[in-house]
Amino acid sequence: MSLSSLVSRSSKAFRASTLVITGIIVAGASFAVASSDIIYGSESLLAAAVSTFSSSPIVTISRNAGTPKGEIAPYVNQVLGVFDVKSKNINLATLTNIRADVTINSGKTGLQVSQFSMRYGYCATADDCRSINIPLVSITQKGTQYRLNSSTVNLPVYANRPGTLEVAAYSYYTTPYVSGSKTASVKADVRDASVAGSLCKTITYGYGYGYDKCNAVSFRAKTGLAYGNWLRVIRSYGYGY
Repeated sequence: MSLSSLVSRSSKAFRASTLVITGIIVAGASFAVASSDIIYGSESLLAAAVSTFSSSPIVTISRNAGTPKGEIAPYVNQVLGVFDVKSKNINLATLTNIRADVTINSGKTGLQVSQFSMRYGYCATADDCRSINIPLVSITQKGTQYRLNSSTVNLPVYANRPGTLEVAAYSYYTTPYVSGSKTASVKADVRDASVAGSLCKTITYGYGYGYDKCNAVSFRAKTGLAYGNWLRVIRSYGYGY
């Protein structure tokens, strides 16, 4: 085959490839224009469906500014820690299980704690506020730490109205006061909480039309800042006197 024949065939193949590529580009451009007319054309009866998704849902439990600090008296059932419960990016959230720890730093002072309890307060509206005692399904002790596990509950968390979680206990000394007796400390923390809720997205279409689509979700609350203060339990003269 002569060199001129090879050159002629190569030129024809190149022109054919160019025509195919050009056709694809033109077709793509035509489709883009048509799509633009459908979406943005003022006379079009169709519009693209747009879904608006919320960000990831969050429930946080953190130390309340009014949580006890400093000293507390023994032989009294009292609040050891107060915590704020807040939600974000979720339509409706409920706490379903809560785990809290009560820890004592007693040494050989004889400090003990008992009669543990948890309480949750919230306001559905400015005029509708409630307080709920949270049943405890188990209390386990490991060394100087007591772990409180709630039963399954449904405690509402409203986005614009934070709830309040309280952990309380009765603290007492098992040894009588003598001159020079040392004191001990106690604190409460929220370690974990399960959350269930409803996460919605808004589906819009046409001109101002749309609807909400909601799905059930479950996740764990963020409790990294849910720690209380160490509270020094003062001594009294004798067993509660």
